[in-house]
Amino acid sequence: MATRESKADFEKLFSKYGPNVRALGKKTRALVLDVLPDAYEKTYWGWANTWYGLSEKSRDAIFAINPLKAYVQLYFLSGTELADPDNVLEGAGKKLRHVNIRESEDLKRPALARLMKRAVAHGKKKNAKPKDKSQK
Repeated sequence: MATRESKADFEKLFSKYGPNVRALGKKTRALVLDVLPDAYEKTYWGWANTWYGLSEKSRDAIFAINPLKAYVQLYFLSGTELADPDNVLEGAGKKLRHVNIRESEDLKRPALARLMKRAVAHGKKKNAKPKDKSQK
C-alpha cells in the first residue's frame, strides 16, 4: 500500500529533476492512486521509477511512473494486453507500453482515464486466484 515511506521514496527519486517534472510526477502519482487507491507502491532505484500494483510482488504491478529530463512517462506494464481504441499508448516492447505526460492537461484526457481503469480491471482479472473447482 502507498505509505508515508513510499511517498518519501517517490519524492526523493523526483527531487533530482526540475520543478516541472516534479509537479507532473506528483500529479501522475495522484491519478494512479485515484484509480488504484490500495496500490502497493515501490521505488526501484536501479530503474529510477516507481511501480504501483495489487501486491508487493512485481508480477502484480500495473503502472510505473518514470521521470525523464523534460517530462514523465506513465508505464502500463501489461500494455500490450490492453485494448487501446483511442491509440493512447506508445512503445514497441514485448509487454510494456507508455504514455508521455508533458503537461498537466495530458492527465485530464478522458481516453487516459478509460485506459487506466481498463488496466486496473485487467490486472485484477489476470492476478485473481483460480477458483477451486470442487466448490460449486
